[in-house]
Amino acid sequence: MSEQLGQLEVQLKQMKQEARPDGTPTPASEAPPELPDASKPPPPDTMPKEVSAQTRSHEIAAESATPDNNEVEPKRQRYVFTQQNGAQLYDWLAEHWVSVVAMLSLTFASIFSIRYGIEHGLLPPALRVACRGGLGVALIFAG
Repeated sequence: MSEQLGQLEVQLKQMKQEARPDGTPTPASEAPPELPDASKPPPPDTMPKEVSAQTRSHEIAAESATPDNNEVEPKRQRYVFTQQNGAQLYDWLAEHWVSVVAMLSLTFASIFSIRYGIEHGLLPPALRVACRGGLGVALIFAG
């Protein structure tokens, strides 16, 4: 272990000497180069090419909307769960608790009725496989 540490120290010294073009080692008191201020946004001409190309593609898509359909589909917003959203969910549940209980009871009733049908031979294996495939396709299309 100490042998590897010694090799790494030698490599580090070589890298420090190669850092200066004249071969002199860099002094430890030399200040590192200043980094740009992160609080200021970068000027538009210094943005990465990928971002500006992506922005440009959205602008082109908006400009080339067909005359029949001048509406551009709005960009979908991501849902972020915050304390305010939690309070709204709680209020909605307090107002619609009967509907929630009904949905849950229908869900459990359908699950147990399918299980009962499988256990008593009411659903043959081919129908079970077809139902599972249909459910899979439905979930794929639902997103």
